[in-house]
Amino acid sequence: MSDWVYLEDLRRAQTVDALLPGERIGGTVVLRTTITLAEDRQPMGPGEVHRAGSVLWERLQSVRLHGEGSMFPIGVADFAGTPYGANASWYLQTSEDLSAPFLGTFLLLVNSRDEALIAAINQKKTSPLGQQLLSNLEAGVAMIMIELALGHEGADLGSYSDDSVGSVLSRYLTMAHEEGLTSAVRADDPGRFRSLAESIVRAHGYGRTFE
Repeated sequence: MSDWVYLEDLRRAQTVDALLPGERIGGTVVLRTTITLAEDRQPMGPGEVHRAGSVLWERLQSVRLHGEGSMFPIGVADFAGTPYGANASWYLQTSEDLSAPFLGTFLLLVNSRDEALIAAINQKKTSPLGQQLLSNLEAGVAMIMIELALGHEGADLGSYSDDSVGSVLSRYLTMAHEEGLTSAVRADDPGRFRSLAESIVRAHGYGRTFE
């Protein structure tokens, strides 16, 4: 997943403050700072940058938060003997307490038997198979978040404090409603609901994207 966090005209002295939504980051966060030419200009000499979009300066900074590809705090457990399903790859532990801190109550549990998925999460450089597994995981979790949000359509989710469960679900509810996805669609046509939900999460950068 990638997204803009700050876009502004360059000034002589500039301080950038950005708040990253906690439910959309995890693993290794890569911050790319780029100064580009905003408009075409007449070159003053040979080799001078003059086309809009040309990169004048760029810096990459990586901040590792957890195993690669995670969006939530992660736990590993053997699902045998649990209510999650012995052959399931993962389970998202959630909370109905809308005022609770999101990162303190949501937990992504990964089945220790799925060694390929665990390897993909922990790898610094993910293989093509590992990336596919992580993309499927990310999309699946995002779809669960949309379903959870639609379960609270009658609540004023936007009134909850930042980084609370209600605040996070509010963003997913907005994503769903912008595309006409409601809980009524899920009740009337589960197949259409699944298709719309998949489209929404993909459009917002979750999971595998089209080339």
